[in-house]
Amino acid sequence: MIRTFVQVFALLMIVESTIFLYKSTLLLKPSDIANLSRTKWDYDTQSAKDLSAQQADTKVGTVLLLLGLIFQFAHLLWPMSWNDFKVNPKGVALAVLLSILIGAGSWIWSGKLRGKTDTEVTRILQNSK
Repeated sequence: MIRTFVQVFALLMIVESTIFLYKSTLLLKPSDIANLSRTKWDYDTQSAKDLSAQQADTKVGTVLLLLGLIFQFAHLLWPMSWNDFKVNPKGVALAVLLSILIGAGSWIWSGKLRGKTDTEVTRILQNSK
């Protein structure tokens, strides 16, 4: 059961991190890139929010990717016995449940990071006027 749990959990963590990393690139629109490369007298609030969200999702995605990598290495270094080759349904269920919980927690963590960064960026931009 433990071996199956480690295998499935590591793979699911990699999938979740990929979602967050991909999601972070979706929020950066070409108009945002154009706004960043242009000098202005004022700032664009939506661009700042989009970049704050991208930063938060990238941080969360990176942590999840590293977690999946650690589990993959743990599985790789774990000595195998002959009876470890079959898939244990309990291990799969536990891995799916834990990955759903971690995914939900990551979503909340990303939102909190986004809010914190957005507040700080807004403060910086308002003070630079």
